[in-house]
Amino acid sequence: DTETLEQLHKKALRLAGKNAADVTSEQFLQDWQERAQIWHELAKVFDELAGLLGRGWDLSQGVLASQGWLEMVRLRKLLEQIPQLKELVRTLGKMQISTEEDTIPVMAQLFEPVKRLIEELKEIQSPLAPMETRGITRSDDISRMLPSELVFLGHPQLKMLWHARRAEKALLTYRVEGVLSEHVLTENEILESKQQPDKKERLERGPIIVCLDTSGSMQGTPERVAKALTLEAMRVAHQEKRACYLYAFSGPEQVIEHQLELTEHGLTEFMAFLIQSFHGGTDIQAPLEKAVAKLDTSEWKRADIMIVTDGEFSVPANIVELINKAKEKDKLRVHGVLVGGWNSSAIEKLCNPVHRFSDWQVF
Repeated sequence: DTETLEQLHKKALRLAGKNAADVTSEQFLQDWQERAQIWHELAKVFDELAGLLGRGWDLSQGVLASQGWLEMVRLRKLLEQIPQLKELVRTLGKMQISTEEDTIPVMAQLFEPVKRLIEELKEIQSPLAPMETRGITRSDDISRMLPSELVFLGHPQLKMLWHARRAEKALLTYRVEGVLSEHVLTENEILESKQQPDKKERLERGPIIVCLDTSGSMQGTPERVAKALTLEAMRVAHQEKRACYLYAFSGPEQVIEHQLELTEHGLTEFMAFLIQSFHGGTDIQAPLEKAVAKLDTSEWKRADIMIVTDGEFSVPANIVELINKAKEKDKLRVHGVLVGGWNSSAIEKLCNPVHRFSDWQVF
């Protein structure tokens, strides 16, 4: 990042001032540029590598110039030429439901019954709205009184009778009727939707176990490809928060184990492994026994095994039986990667599928 590059630049200039009598500042500046270039290459390998190294590693001690770092950069460039390796590693590990909650919850659409007061406009038949004459009725409404009733009111002797009829609401009047609009509140039950966070089951792949053949027959191009494949397994496992374990095997009982993780200790061990040369015989029994035993733990029970070899080995019958039982019991998948021109029948007894690439020698 910018802060780290600036730190490297300041160190280069400071060292240039102290050693001006022996070395020119241009040489220090060139050294700084080389380190910065390696830094950028490493950032492509691991997204979080810059932050880790910036906090926990002293760049002035030549860490970036070590063979381990340089080998990681070379292997990364090799991976860019073999996209099949990346696709292979991403398919390793059985699918499982993640135990971690998603950082972004899914909003679920729920519907529940809710009572609401709803205002409605209703039409009501009412005699208070004189819109239409519907007949004759008896009432005390003078404005709707029939002319015959008015005769009583004008007669001096029948006048008292008229007042009596009015008091009794017995005057003959026109019956009128009309429609009034009225706002009425009614309580209704409706389905109302609302959103709330919901847990979404997220699928993720299980761990990766790499059994890597480090015998003498793997020297050269197969060794480079095998290391590149191991690097990619480590990178993908870190990126997808999966566990990754390496069994590097050669002769009888010669098995080196590494927990492939992006920590200071894990990187130190991995860099030491990268600069080692492959030598010795080939005994696949010990690493497979260890790998199958690891499947009995809860952390590794959903792991897949990837065997990387040139195929120049024999496989005991008891190991074939051990692998077949694990396939039945734990649904184990064993991927074989053949990194050479050897047509091996032994790897076909253990692995399904077997990945063969015919263009290794190009690299």
